[in-house]
Amino acid sequence: MVEADWLCRNHLRCVAIGFGFLLGISGVARAQENEKVVVLNHADSLVGREINGERVRELIGNVKFTQGSVVVTCSRALQYLAANTVQLEGEVEVRDSSMRMVCSHGMYYGNDRVAEAFERVTVEDRNTTLNADYGKYFVKQRRVYFKGNVTVSDTQSVLRSRELIYDRGDQSADARGDVTITGRRNRMTIFGNHFEDFKQKGYSRMTDHPRLVQIDTASNGAFDTLSVTSGVMESYQDSLGQLVAREQFLYTGRQHHPTAVTVSLVHRRGGAGESGLRRFDLHQAREPEAWDGLCPGERVRDFARRFSLPRPFRPNDGAGDCHEVRQQ
Repeated sequence: MVEADWLCRNHLRCVAIGFGFLLGISGVARAQENEKVVVLNHADSLVGREINGERVRELIGNVKFTQGSVVVTCSRALQYLAANTVQLEGEVEVRDSSMRMVCSHGMYYGNDRVAEAFERVTVEDRNTTLNADYGKYFVKQRRVYFKGNVTVSDTQSVLRSRELIYDRGDQSADARGDVTITGRRNRMTIFGNHFEDFKQKGYSRMTDHPRLVQIDTASNGAFDTLSVTSGVMESYQDSLGQLVAREQFLYTGRQHHPTAVTVSLVHRRGGAGESGLRRFDLHQAREPEAWDGLCPGERVRDFARRFSLPRPFRPNDGAGDCHEVRQQ
C-alpha cells in the first residue's frame, strides 16, 4: 500500500513537471509569435477587402504600425494579414531608436522584420545622413543595404558609391563601386572601388585602385594639384590624422611647393630587435632639394635610387614598407 502511494505521488509529480514544461514551451512559442505580429495603431479609414483570395486591410490617412521597437508611418497602406506584410505609400517613415528612414513608397515584412524603401531614400542615424535610390533595413541585424547613387554625409566628408552596407551596431560601412570621398575642409578627394570604414576604431581603408587628389591654388592664382596612387590607402583618425599609402606608390607632384600636405616615405622596422619608424620627409620647409628633385609621375622607388636613399625607404623592398601622406 505504501509502495502504491509512492508510485502514485511520483506519477503525479512527473505529470506536473511535464505539464509545466509544455506550458513553458507554449509561452515561448506565443512570445515568438507575438514578435512577428505587426500591430495597427491608427488609420483614419479602414476598409476590408480581398486580393487574390487573401484578406487585406486598406488603410488611408495617418497610418501607423508598430512591431517591437520599430514604428512605421505613411499616408496609405495595404496590410496583407496572412502574409504579414504591409505595402506602404506616401511619406513613408520607418523609425528604430535613433534611426529614421524615409522614402516615397516601400514594403514591410513582419515575419522577417525587414523594411524595403524605394525612390528618394534617406536614412538619418546619429550624425550621419545616407541617401540612395533603394534601401533595405534588416531590423534584427541592425544593418542597412543601399543601392544606386549612394551618398553618405557627415561633418567631416561626403562619400559616394554604387552600393553600401551600413552596420548600426558598430557604425561601420562597406562601400563598393566608383567610390569617392571628399573632405569638407581640405579640398582632398580619394577615389577607389572598395572602401571600408570602422568609425569606432578610428580607422578606414580604400582598396582596388585608390587615388588621392588635392587641388590647391598657387600664389599666382594658378591651380596646383597633388596626386597620389597606391595599392592600398589607410586612414588613422588619431591626433596626427595620418593617411598611409601602401604598395606601388606613385606621386604626381605639385608645380609649386606643398603647403597643405606633407608626403613622407615611411619604413616600419619589424626585424629582430628593431622597432619604430624611419622617415624621409618630402617637404619644402625641411628638404626643398628633395621635393624639387621628385619629377612629376616619377615612381618613388626610382627617386630613392637616384638620391641614394637607404634601402628601407625604397618601395617594394620588403613587406613592411609603406608610404605615408600626412595632412597638416
